[in-house]
Amino acid sequence: MLFECILGFPPFDGADGYSIGYKHVHEAPVTPHDVDSRVPVALSHIILKCLAKTPAERYERGADLADALLEFLHISHSQTPARVRTVRASGPAPHTA
Repeated sequence: MLFECILGFPPFDGADGYSIGYKHVHEAPVTPHDVDSRVPVALSHIILKCLAKTPAERYERGADLADALLEFLHISHSQTPARVRTVRASGPAPHTA
């Protein structure tokens, strides 16, 4: 799902369900960054880990994926120059203690 959300098409295509299923099992997906250089390499790694063939190579839990995505967003945001960042005014600022 994440692959398709980022790139606009699924990681595997084919003439029918059998050929698509075969590719899911036997072929590696193309790296999202190779398809679109605007996709950060770190995000490509997260996506490819989700698509790993063996369960041991994928995120063990959804929370692990969420943590990886949050870390990616935090690192990406901290590396973006302040003048490029956009701020959305969608209500009051969050309360911090």
